[in-house]
Amino acid sequence: MQHRQFLRCPSGRGKREIVSEIKGYTRERVTSADGTVIGYRRYGTGPGVLILHGATQASQDFTRLAELLAMSHTVFVVDRRGRGMSGPHGPEYCLKKEGEDVTAVLEATGATDIFGLSSGAIVALETARMNASVKRIALYEPPLSINGSSPVDWIEQFNAEVAKGQLARAFTTMIEGVRMSPVPRFLMVPVAAMMLKYAPVLDGDVPIRELIPSMKFDVGLVKETADRLGEFRDIQALALLLEGDRSPGFLSVALDELEKVLPRHERHVFRGLDHLGPGNQGTPEKIAPELLRFFR
Repeated sequence: MQHRQFLRCPSGRGKREIVSEIKGYTRERVTSADGTVIGYRRYGTGPGVLILHGATQASQDFTRLAELLAMSHTVFVVDRRGRGMSGPHGPEYCLKKEGEDVTAVLEATGATDIFGLSSGAIVALETARMNASVKRIALYEPPLSINGSSPVDWIEQFNAEVAKGQLARAFTTMIEGVRMSPVPRFLMVPVAAMMLKYAPVLDGDVPIRELIPSMKFDVGLVKETADRLGEFRDIQALALLLEGDRSPGFLSVALDELEKVLPRHERHVFRGLDHLGPGNQGTPEKIAPELLRFFR
């Protein structure tokens, strides 16, 4: 894929730096409060909407949804820190850092609406808590833990397998741990190994083998926010709570509790979709109309 490199403005907090232009979208970046570079892909024109990916994902996983929303919006698909165009997690990584990263993108782009999937939805909540300027947040199945509802006891085995370079085993441990494995472990490990070996990598994409180790940071967000939903009680942004009816049940528990906390909210269930519904691996065509209605 051909693209050309150029810069439009000097780097610095709150300033957008255009890195490259590719057919269909532009790569840009801003600087977060601690100096970390945060990159994103920009699609379309119109009112601004941010997309925040979940664990073991990057901006590359939402090209289809971005293109659908870009029919009437400017869509900014963020590479959360530690992935793709963005800088490392850093030794002081926490939810506040993620909120600062998204705040930097909001300030630079003027966007006021956010869609987040999974851990990206947790980041969207934190960003709305930090910024009264956020008007609307659409949250697809944030894995918030209520009295231990979100499983994280598998992370030690996962980290040990990553440390040994056993990424296929680690990936299997992860999807088993979050109750999303489609087949038994003895079948899933070789399937995962094939995926790691042969999954295509397009220009600008992050290989899945580089994304898998980042899962530990997303689990850290789940642990950090466990039983702390009350901190989101003062969010004034209108929230759209989204879920698929084929997702693990513990994700509905989080949405049930958010309904009790968020002062302004709607809820919608997508029939036939699971946790990956919004991404390229899912059916974003089913989700885009509801998001367009909400953000309009």
